[in-house]
Amino acid sequence: MPVERTENKVVLSHPKGASVEILLYGASVTSWKSGSVSEPEPRERLFVSSTAALDGSKPVRGGIPVVFPCFGAPSHPDHAELSQHGFARNETWSFADVVMDNDAGVSVRLTLLPNDAIKSSSAPISTLRTLERRPSSSRLSSTTTFVLPRMTS
Repeated sequence: MPVERTENKVVLSHPKGASVEILLYGASVTSWKSGSVSEPEPRERLFVSSTAALDGSKPVRGGIPVVFPCFGAPSHPDHAELSQHGFARNETWSFADVVMDNDAGVSVRLTLLPNDAIKSSSAPISTLRTLERRPSSSRLSSTTTFVLPRMTS
């Protein structure tokens, strides 16, 4: 099952027509097309606003974003400088590798390395986006991992 990479996105697809598009900006899933038992032809399963900027100028409205380290507006005073839903959706992620590519599905890992804007962790944050093949449909899953800094009193 192919993985297609361009400068700003990654596309996962399988022969039955299911596909997933992931923008590197925010690691946001902006499209998931899949068929079902009652509708074998793949169709779009996600909402993305028709006015969403898909050029990396701001977070995407809709789709499946990486929301980290907070959901909504930051509630703790120490996090007041964070934007709504945290910094992860406001950064450009890097394609790391293809984790799985076989009859069961295709999975890619994207990473967000610490930079001047991201000082909360010295370890990279990674997200795994997986398109699994099913007999008459597909399944999209997403897992994000990170290392929290050690808290001292």
